[in-house]
Amino acid sequence: MKLNKIDYKILDLLQDNGRISYHDLGKKVGITRQAVTRRVKKMVDTGYIRKFCVDLDHERLGRKVVAYVDIIFNKAFTVEVEKVALDFITKINGVRLANTTVGEKYITIKIYTLNMQDLHQNIRTIQNGIKDISTKTVIVNENFFTNKIITYSIN
Repeated sequence: MKLNKIDYKILDLLQDNGRISYHDLGKKVGITRQAVTRRVKKMVDTGYIRKFCVDLDHERLGRKVVAYVDIIFNKAFTVEVEKVALDFITKINGVRLANTTVGEKYITIKIYTLNMQDLHQNIRTIQNGIKDISTKTVIVNENFFTNKIITYSIN
């Protein structure tokens, strides 16, 4: 599927408000509700839209400490080692994302914790659960924005 100007505008509008009705979406892009429904379904089916989700305020929900933790592998970093580490990390509550890097071979995670003690416990869990690693942690001081919209529509 090749996206066109209307598809990109739909994506921009959905990023801003994932709960917008197909009727209102159609009005904003100049097509019918049925046409919007078909286009969105096709973008979901082809993987352009991976999911619809809720953007929670984790701090307001009690997870007041946000940190990035680099998991640095001291020995050979293989696909198998990476898989085992990622499988382990996904089981830790509060881990919101994980990325592997190119160049230096490590995994960076973003974790939301209740407090500093909870963060330290999670780091110890990682250090004890993944063999032959070291960690480096950066605690977020202030968050200016999250999930900033990236415009895709063609002007």
